Amino acid sequence: MAEAGAILGLMIAPPPQSHHDYTFGDYLVIERDSEVKHEFDAGEILARSGETARHSALAAKIVVALGTTRPPGCTVFQSDMRVRVVATGRATYPDVSMVCGPIEYDPEDPARTTITNPVLLVEVLSVTTEKGDRGNKWMHYQRISSLQEYVLVSQEARVEIFRRTPSGNVGVLRSPRRDRSTVLRAHTRSRSAVRRSSALNRCPTPL
Repeated sequence: MAEAGAILGLMIAPPPQSHHDYTFGDYLVIERDSEVKHEFDAGEILARSGETARHSALAAKIVVALGTTRPPGCTVFQSDMRVRVVATGRATYPDVSMVCGPIEYDPEDPARTTITNPVLLVEVLSVTTEKGDRGNKWMHYQRISSLQEYVLVSQEARVEIFRRTPSGNVGVLRSPRRDRSTVLRAHTRSRSAVRRSSALNRCPTPL
């Protein structure tokens, strides 16, 4: 019986691969009819991690604060606005995003529910999101030519700001301050960099 089982085992086909090849258009159709949000990456439709009440509340405070201090001509979005990295195709829902100047929508999204030119992205870190926010997402976000700042806000009172320099590289500022208005002050100080964003065509060096 053992020998027969071994022979049978050799005949069993390997499990199918989990990778799919959805197009961005397929994703938009599925997302339109879904009750929960998903992200899109390399042909895969990925369920978003659930947010805790604390995570949501902190993100909401950041949206409100940025809304009252944003530079003229800038628009702040909360996490229901989708952002797509044109260079890689990755689509996500950042906790907070901001566009300065005309909003550029993804041409593959006729419903105009996807923007492509944020100057600021903010992610609130949690146990379920931190690895992706620091890893895969950050790798893609660096390919957004308009992006000037990527801000990670820890629920343990730490703010990390990744800022594009005039040379096109990315510098890191870390703040242990419990006052999360650091996010706002940092962005206000970078208004001049925002104005130069259209001239920054080189992608920043990965950290």
